[in-house]
Amino acid sequence: MDHCNLLLFHETSGHAALMHACRTQPDQLISVYKSLLQKCTPGGQPPGSYNLLLTSDHMILVPRRIEKIGSVAINALGFAGTILVNSKAGLEYIQEQGPIEILEAAGCPWQKSA
Repeated sequence: MDHCNLLLFHETSGHAALMHACRTQPDQLISVYKSLLQKCTPGGQPPGSYNLLLTSDHMILVPRRIEKIGSVAINALGFAGTILVNSKAGLEYIQEQGPIEILEAAGCPWQKSA
């Protein structure tokens, strides 16, 4: 895995996701997953809830504080840029609160490792 780079992304809001960028072989995926999970676990306790996004080039693990904000459930697609709702009330809630604010409320604050 020396050809792969572990990248750290965080927004000015103080929320973050971890990404592993490379073309990983299938037998390496579990190792990459465990590495990302460890980086998201200050003090050794894994996050109680998180979203995992996979593409052929990236693996992103986003810890969450809560799974639902108001009437809107936040899943991995939300952190990929698509918040899905099943009612007009859900859409109105997103428009009132703002999608970024909803994701910030669901995500975990960034904690720098020592």
